[in-house]
Amino acid sequence: KAKPGTPVRNLPRGKNIIISEDKKEIIAKSSGYISFVNNKINISPILEIHGDVGNSTGDIVFNGAVNISGNVLNGFSVTADGDITVNGVVEGAAISSGSHVFLKNGVQGMDKAVIKSGGDIIAKYIEHSEVVAGNNIAAESIMHSKVTCYGQLGLYGKNASLIGGATSVKSYVKAKYIGSPMSTVTEIRVGNDPLMVSEYERLSRQMNDYRQALLKEEERLEKLNRLLESAPNNEKVQNSIDSAMSSKTYVEEQVLDTENELRSVIGKLSGKKGFVVAENKVYPGVKIIIGNSMLIIKEEMERVTLYNSENGIKISNLP
Repeated sequence: KAKPGTPVRNLPRGKNIIISEDKKEIIAKSSGYISFVNNKINISPILEIHGDVGNSTGDIVFNGAVNISGNVLNGFSVTADGDITVNGVVEGAAISSGSHVFLKNGVQGMDKAVIKSGGDIIAKYIEHSEVVAGNNIAAESIMHSKVTCYGQLGLYGKNASLIGGATSVKSYVKAKYIGSPMSTVTEIRVGNDPLMVSEYERLSRQMNDYRQALLKEEERLEKLNRLLESAPNNEKVQNSIDSAMSSKTYVEEQVLDTENELRSVIGKLSGKKGFVVAENKVYPGVKIIIGNSMLIIKEEMERVTLYNSENGIKISNLP
């Protein structure tokens, strides 16, 4: 038989909580992380992780801000509505913030890391990662990464470098070094909405797939027609021809629809406001796309700004 409990005389008070009028309930004043410290219940808008995000913590999901003193290990994720701050290194992990992301010791992404923010992303360095920022990105270096930035991308510090990968930025890119002396392939798009750029790339891949499919249907029809010539009354071959004609007609319609969608998107990729600044050097192997103009760098250049004009991309020397 259970023993009667002892009534609580004084409910433990703490931060961001209130006690009900009948003194029987503790009510949170805000969402956040609940803790019981020094006989007090507290609700904090910041979740503090003392150490690494890994096996001991599992994945982190929080509706406030998250502050991590250690690393975010390979294969784990951190998702938060507020800011995410990582004082260690992010490995091949996933970081997603509705606000800003601060990566004080950078990302060694191993081609697996995905970093997304609704606001800014500020990192010491970013390597072999996919990065999407709803606003600006600032770092000391970005190497071999896929970068999508809806604001401006600035690289700062002694060796501020953008090397390799594909970068799409709505406003501008500013770095000391773009590309590398080894002519590393580096693609930079500026001046367009990255969403439109992604849609253009998707439609281009789709168009290629449809054209390949159309070619296969035409080859199939050609073979079937040769068979029908040798066996004019073969009902099975005739049925196969009818089926192939139907498939060919469908693919042709898809090609036309995709061509129209591409024309519409290309019309929106004519922005000329973006520019690229190389404060020290830009190397061969760099491809610059501004609006719907493209320039492939073939010779090393020093201290230049690249911008769009009526006659394509122009280059001017920095003072």
